[in-house]
Amino acid sequence: MSTPTPSKQPSEQLGRVSTVDAIVEALRDRILSGLEAPGSPIREAEVCERYGVSRHSARTAMRVLAASGLLQFEANHGVRVTDLTANDVRDIYALRRVLESEAVSVIAAGEADTTVALEALQALESLPNTTDWATVRDRDLEFHRALVASLQRPRTTASFDRLIDEMRLAFRQLRPELEDVDLVIRQHRALYDAAVSGDQGTAVAAMVDHLTAAEHSICGVTGRE
Repeated sequence: MSTPTPSKQPSEQLGRVSTVDAIVEALRDRILSGLEAPGSPIREAEVCERYGVSRHSARTAMRVLAASGLLQFEANHGVRVTDLTANDVRDIYALRRVLESEAVSVIAAGEADTTVALEALQALESLPNTTDWATVRDRDLEFHRALVASLQRPRTTASFDRLIDEMRLAFRQLRPELEDVDLVIRQHRALYDAAVSGDQGTAVAAMVDHLTAAEHSICGVTGRE
């Protein structure tokens, strides 16, 4: 009796990006690079034409970006790029102080593994002073995320992750104030050293001072309540 030939199993596709994900990334890059100015309209029909996609895909991608804070749906005004105000920035940084103060307090108590945070800091420190600001901004945020992730609390990390796109947008408004890469590196090395110092009070104070200074700088640039 002949042995049955096994049926061919469909091959798995790895690393493929959906149409919606591709639109999200393309629009996110345009917004965070400044090609789409704060407050400018994002029209569904134009997205469809630019990327050759369906209205459903365009609409879904725009809702993803609205959930991350980069777009806003406004009644009778369509969809616009989020135009952060000073109050928006204060709200973002109030939550950052809660999340990141807890992170460095736990680290200082010796109850968290800082391996990934140190690697993120070293990646930031490897940047030459001529590095473009978008790269510096992303390495900066990766370091802060690594501090929060060191807590091994998925919901806390998820709360931080939901702020990342808005923080990138806020950082873009701060760009003229923070183009000295060496200064950014020194600030974050000092922050890490405070976190691993073993002194919780010192660690929390350093984080609060760091975030408060960034908040004030951004609010000074926006100048709008």
